[in-house]
Parts: sequence; C-alpha cells; structure tokens
Amino acid sequence: MQDIVQDDVHALLALARTYAEEYMKGIDDRPVYPGDEARTRLKAFDQPLPDAPMAGKSILDKLHDIGSPATVAQTGGRYFGFVNGGVLP
Repeated sequence: MQDIVQDDVHALLALARTYAEEYMKGIDDRPVYPGDEARTRLKAFDQPLPDAPMAGKSILDKLHDIGSPATVAQTGGRYFGFVNGGVLP
C-alpha cells in the first residue's frame, strides 16, 4: 500500500474545505431537494469496491461533482437526513 505523505493529507484537506465552501456559497441557488438528473447521476457510485486504494483527490472530486448535487440543500449543523434537531429555551 502506498504511503501517505503529510503534504498530500494537507492538500486533500484543503480541497475538501474548498468544496465545502463552494457547496455553502451555492446553497441559496439550489433547490432544497435534488432533481431527477442529480439523483440519476448517483448510479456512478453503483460499482464494486476497488481492490486497490484510489487517489484521494479523485474520490473528493467524484463526491463533489456527483454526490453534492444529489443532497438535500441544508447547511444546518443539526441536520441528520430528514431529522432536524434543535433546542429551544
């Protein structure tokens, strides 16, 4: 198995942050529930697990490009699927 270089981890975390910021900045322009096209594209994830490790960047890219548009548009910290949690005084 390939050794993970610390700089690679920092680069992946930076990319994940960039993708998270893009998601949050575009949240007001997205429908709350994903459309048919976005949900259909999720079929790209319907494949056998690879025998060997994949590059972290390619995984983040796929999650961002295909997975993010197929999520419910929500940035609340206490959102768990269709269960919203919160506390009122």
